[in-house]
Amino acid sequence: KDELLPRHMLRRNEERQAKELVFRVRRGRSPIQVRAIRAVLGAMDGGEETLRKLARKSTTDERREVALAALWDRADRAEREAAREARAQESQADGDQPGATQTEAAGPKAADRAQALRRFAYRTALIDPDRDVRRQPMRWAGRDGRDTEVIEYLGGALFHDHPNVRMRAAVGFGNLG
Repeated sequence: KDELLPRHMLRRNEERQAKELVFRVRRGRSPIQVRAIRAVLGAMDGGEETLRKLARKSTTDERREVALAALWDRADRAEREAAREARAQESQADGDQPGATQTEAAGPKAADRAQALRRFAYRTALIDPDRDVRRQPMRWAGRDGRDTEVIEYLGGALFHDHPNVRMRAAVGFGNLG
């Protein structure tokens, strides 16, 4: 993060830093720098709501795609966190150690957060104006073996009133790979 942001931005809150990092994604930017920005955004703890807004409203498709990719990375991280918390809960339950109720609440919370981030990405496959940005969540889902999850989400869109939504849902299924 130190190399990607100006020094004065390092003292700002994470929401402001996330916004600045996404703003630094431009055409002609080195793919390595773009991947570094994505990695930093995905690893940050704050700024999730800002990333959602940027994934929807950024003026360039590159910026929307990086914000969306960072949200996908955060969903991966939240799922790992939920699995880790579930294992901790099991070990606490086996040993009847105090504090199990605290972990019980944390595991589902991380899992719900991951699911909400994934659904946001799947929704992007229906509504983003750029075809390449719409394609990415489906490719990531196909790569990660989330076909069933995508089918459940996009299945209803095949019967939507608006023909563009139906068409984009069908294309989304094709992009699963």
